[in-house]
Amino acid sequence: MATIAFLAPVLVAAAAPLALGERTGRGVAAALVLCVIGVALVAQPTFLFGAGTEPLSALGVAVALTQAGFSAATKLCTRALGSTESVASIILAMAAVSTLGSAALCASFRGQWAPHAGAAGVVLLAATGLLGCGVQLLNTLALKLSRAAPTSAMS
Repeated sequence: MATIAFLAPVLVAAAAPLALGERTGRGVAAALVLCVIGVALVAQPTFLFGAGTEPLSALGVAVALTQAGFSAATKLCTRALGSTESVASIILAMAAVSTLGSAALCASFRGQWAPHAGAAGVVLLAATGLLGCGVQLLNTLALKLSRAAPTSAMS
């Protein structure tokens, strides 16, 4: 499923001319077709591979495609906001949306989450959060300073 989520940079490259007015190279159309073929190969639908193969779940593929779409939309919005907003305000808004979304998800699975045991779990969780903040800061700054398609491909 993670492979399918890597469609996000291609979706950004395909949508950037429409959403942002940024030019992309001629290879974008070919890359889009190749990526769709690659997703089909990863998903292994029975109509292509026969009944003997075990395809990925349709729900899993749909979730992965949705994640790729949201990721692409986030990058496009970040790039669009970069011309008028500061990096700090973009990151604060993204953190607020992420926190609300995570809280809603946790509430819907109430009682099914196991807490991390001990200090080591807390340290690892804090380190993951700090690294995630650093990645988001650098990604937002990169999208503010350069075109969306190449920046997304590098991320």
